[in-house]
Amino acid sequence: MLSAAPLAGALQEDPPRPRIGLALSGGGARGLAHIGILRWFEEHRIPVDYIAGTSMGGLAGGLYATGMTPDEMAALVEDTDWDAIFAGTPPYPDLGFRRKEDEREFATAIEFGLRDGVRMPRGLNEGHAIGLILNRVTLPYDTAGSFDDLPIPFRTLATDLVAGDLVVFDEGSLAEALRATMALPGIFTPLVTSEGVYADGGLLNNIPTDVVREMGADVVIAVNVGSPLLGRDELDGLLDILIQSVAVMGIQNDRLNLELADIVIEPDLAGYTLLDFQNPAAVVDTGYAAAADHAASLAGLALDEAAWRQHLEDRRSRERVPVPVPRSIEVVGSNAIAARGLRERLLDHLDRPLASETLERDLTRIVGDGRFASLGYRVTADGRLVIDAVEKSHGPPFVTVGLDVDAATGGMLDVSAGGRVTFMDIGGAGAEWRTDLKVGIQDVAVTEYFRPVNGSRWFLAPRAWRLAVTESLFENGNRIAEVRSRDTGIGLDIGFSLNRWSEVRAGYEARGTSASIQTGNPVLPPRDGRFRSAFLRWVYEGYDRPVIPTRGLYARAETRWFSDEPDLVADLVRSELEVAAFQPVSPRASIFARAAAGRTFLRDALPVQEFALGGAARMSAWNRGEFRDGRFALLSLGYIRNLGALPPFFGDRLYAAGFYEAGRLFSAANPESVLHDFALALGTRSPLGALWLGGAWGEGGETRVFFRIGRLF
Repeated sequence: MLSAAPLAGALQEDPPRPRIGLALSGGGARGLAHIGILRWFEEHRIPVDYIAGTSMGGLAGGLYATGMTPDEMAALVEDTDWDAIFAGTPPYPDLGFRRKEDEREFATAIEFGLRDGVRMPRGLNEGHAIGLILNRVTLPYDTAGSFDDLPIPFRTLATDLVAGDLVVFDEGSLAEALRATMALPGIFTPLVTSEGVYADGGLLNNIPTDVVREMGADVVIAVNVGSPLLGRDELDGLLDILIQSVAVMGIQNDRLNLELADIVIEPDLAGYTLLDFQNPAAVVDTGYAAAADHAASLAGLALDEAAWRQHLEDRRSRERVPVPVPRSIEVVGSNAIAARGLRERLLDHLDRPLASETLERDLTRIVGDGRFASLGYRVTADGRLVIDAVEKSHGPPFVTVGLDVDAATGGMLDVSAGGRVTFMDIGGAGAEWRTDLKVGIQDVAVTEYFRPVNGSRWFLAPRAWRLAVTESLFENGNRIAEVRSRDTGIGLDIGFSLNRWSEVRAGYEARGTSASIQTGNPVLPPRDGRFRSAFLRWVYEGYDRPVIPTRGLYARAETRWFSDEPDLVADLVRSELEVAAFQPVSPRASIFARAAAGRTFLRDALPVQEFALGGAARMSAWNRGEFRDGRFALLSLGYIRNLGALPPFFGDRLYAAGFYEAGRLFSAANPESVLHDFALALGTRSPLGALWLGGAWGEGGETRVFFRIGRLF
């Protein structure tokens, strides 16, 4: 370690002070301690002349090198939604309406592509959200060229996965360099450029003291926030062993690099993990305390008040604040059709000072339409707003698969499995060809071509389908028959996309249909023939999450008119409305209310056309579809609570829900028209979709234990 005495001694000639270099290690959330150390340095007038950092150390060092103060860095960390950063996809409200439909219908983590064969995504998180933060804070320095021209000369490190080499970034795009060094395997996908494929520099050099020394530092201070090796008794899981294996590969290099440091600061971060971003202020404070523990060895490096003011003035003189006003848009990394559509959506950002918050919102919503993996931005000296587009490596076309299971005591087991194939930009920007295939209790083949009209929010959507659905009919609680309905048809819809949350659609259809008894008593005569139908539908999708919401509103209203139906002399009109709202009452709990009602007009509906009650979250204490009527009303009131995070691979969070349900049937065939029950359930969103296990108790002693894979609310 460096002795402070020789540095503190003052010679009569007042020799130049030693140049101080800071080497900041990676360590995930533990790296937030770097901010506390920098705060202590500034309060005690410790200058930093050179910085090199890896991973989170690269981020902290890069921000400080651009002129951000430790307090500004701490505020940025506190204001960042780390759950959104690590989610891997834009927040559900920022998804386009069609991607919301995908999430509700196939709410799984299983997606692959068919570009040049079957391909999986490059990783779980393309880094769009963290990339936007890096774009924003480095924006004035995007044209700086050499990192030596920053307010503090800076270096960051990454691993070239193709060449197997360590790469030291000293020029070019600062945002890209920081994105590369933070590409921790298993968390963020590698950064792919024309020069290489880059991942976390900590794989080869996690404590870059050698780099700082080469920059010209006389005194090297190393800050090590890496996780210590686990003990024998702690290696009790696959994830623990994988993390330990990666750590062991770099431990020898870390030890050698620490020997190159004059001062080593190692904050006491016991209890904090790589992904422990829940209490960033505490980690920052830990770094501050660690620097204070080294006050004696650091004291000889401190400047007097006048020298410190001059040091800050020199640093500020190298800062860049003004950003040129964008005059044109250039899209890099996308095909011509998608690039044209992207430019058209960003025209409002031209010829005015750049509003980063608004631009980032727009870019995130474009990513939410599903075409791009990530979008970044920069402004060149000549006023070009450059959008760095990263297309998804595995598609389009994209394939999403899903499983729907509805099981309950009493012998009910309904299973459907299938997927959705989506082609994009077929015939124009924003156009999609989407096909669903399912087998099981529902056999489904549906294809639709969605085409915006002249780039507007109006759209046309021709469709074709082949459906076969098995439904149970009950009498006095006993299943008396199973009916197989088959439907084949074509249709043309016209609609208007009100916004990302809402759509209005009207359609006209020609179809052939048949329904026959599969098992049980012949309560329904065989039906076959052709008829026409038309519908008007409005949907508002305002939930915060697709399958286990905690806030927001969902609404759906539809009226459908059936004409020329086989064996019937009058038309049928069928209208239905559903509204559900979730409202948080604490950081971990919400209350919710759900109401639905429906009615048929002009003539009596056949059993398979009536509304059905029964089944999970639709009078949970009874069999699915046990009650059928031409008029119904349903009310649910409930409470849902986040019980905490689950281990990886099992789900995200565990939720407990309790809800009361009341259902009303109006026809003379249902004299006991009001039903009541109460249900309790545990649920999580897993890679297979939403998983629910619950039980319900209804009047008259009706009880059910149910298991569901799929949406409950």
